Amino acid sequence: MPLCGRNGAVSGAVIGLLPVAQEAMMAEADSLAQTPFGPTMLRAIGRTYRSQAEIALGNFFEGSVAAMRSKGATFKSQMHAAGLALKVRS
Repeated sequence: MPLCGRNGAVSGAVIGLLPVAQEAMMAEADSLAQTPFGPTMLRAIGRTYRSQAEIALGNFFEGSVAAMRSKGATFKSQMHAAGLALKVRS
């Protein structure tokens, strides 16, 4: 059973474990979303959790593909940051 749909929505089976915990998480997410970099930070955290879940829950092939995808995203992010650093320096 996938944890997330294509649109990134988390399935009810995962969230529905403890309604009190769900309410606390939603309140914390709402609070974080109001900070200057909150939405960006929440997307990054969500992508990390989704990626790790795909690695952990996939079979050998699916887990390997998810791990390679994660490594590629990390490399892309590092290259983007390096490019920005060079742009600032010049």
